[in-house]
Amino acid sequence: MDNAKILYYRNEDDKNRFLELKKLLSENLNNSVFMYKRVLEKLDNAMKLYQTMVFESKMYRIRTAAGYIADYLSDIVFYLNKTYFKDWRNGHITELQKLKYLPHNFIEYYAAIIKAKTIDEIKTLSFLLIDVTRKFISNHKPDIKSQEMDVDYQGFADWYQELSLTWRRLRFYCDTNNAEQAFDDACYLQNELILVKDEYGIEIDKVDLLGYFNAEDLTYIRKRAEELEMYVIEQIEKNGVKISKYDTIDDFLKKN
Repeated sequence: MDNAKILYYRNEDDKNRFLELKKLLSENLNNSVFMYKRVLEKLDNAMKLYQTMVFESKMYRIRTAAGYIADYLSDIVFYLNKTYFKDWRNGHITELQKLKYLPHNFIEYYAAIIKAKTIDEIKTLSFLLIDVTRKFISNHKPDIKSQEMDVDYQGFADWYQELSLTWRRLRFYCDTNNAEQAFDDACYLQNELILVKDEYGIEIDKVDLLGYFNAEDLTYIRKRAEELEMYVIEQIEKNGVKISKYDTIDDFLKKN
């Protein structure tokens, strides 16, 4: 639509509507925060396809998945260059070659997927394509200020309060050297942190919890969990939201 020309319109309303949409497209492409969200959606689609592909054994299904993965990832590269795939007649690779910024070896991996003859080749190349794109995304993450993100800090507080028992339970299992239960709760917390990190603006270096897990020494993950919990509390409270705290069950029942 961005480079489209009006050849015919029924009335001025139709013309103005088209021009408004064209303007909106241009504004969106230049809104790094908006486009970054679209980028993450595309990456999520590609990774879900790859997870399905890993367990596939039929070549036609493998190639279909790889094709869509390459398409999703190509869209990401276009978006981060503040453009989109404009001319289908040229094909993705030709259009990608025109871009200023590209993931390392992206075009080479894309071309290799097309030429690949075995299932293992396609799976490996699809992984590599995703891997270099993820690094590319990380290097092009916009400087998102809290006001730009419009973070719902009350929602953030509610999320934390729902998980506060899990944090306490994890500390208890670490203190009692119960590696199995500590692992279960750490997995749950880790998944939650991954799910909400973008919604609530959690810094990427404040997401890693399970990287500190050692079944033979739970002090590392206990300390890390405490650090992450304190970080979450600080982010909520410094933005004017009070976290509800209760000393006893009776205190909780009186206030709820």
